[in-house]
Amino acid sequence: KFYRTFSTAEIDMLQKLLDDAKRRSTAQQEVIEEEGEISSKFNIGTFNAISQLGLKRFPAKKYNIVPLGTDKTVEDPHAILLRSFKLGSEHVPASVRAVA
Repeated sequence: KFYRTFSTAEIDMLQKLLDDAKRRSTAQQEVIEEEGEISSKFNIGTFNAISQLGLKRFPAKKYNIVPLGTDKTVEDPHAILLRSFKLGSEHVPASVRAVA
């Protein structure tokens, strides 16, 4: 049998991801308790020019798509869409679950 051992760095990274997920879950529960419900739309932030043709694939009924770094920035994006943008950790809030 083959057993892979994990490095301390890998375990630390997994623990950080788990802690972030727990914080998001707690924050979401607090919103539900304060407001009584949570928005059923996904918040998607974008960096750089994303083709309107591509953005049309996200129905407005289900998605709020707003450029990040502007006055209209979504507070807690669930995902980030980008094109030719040097993304750093300072650009990714804890609410983000996917980057494409």
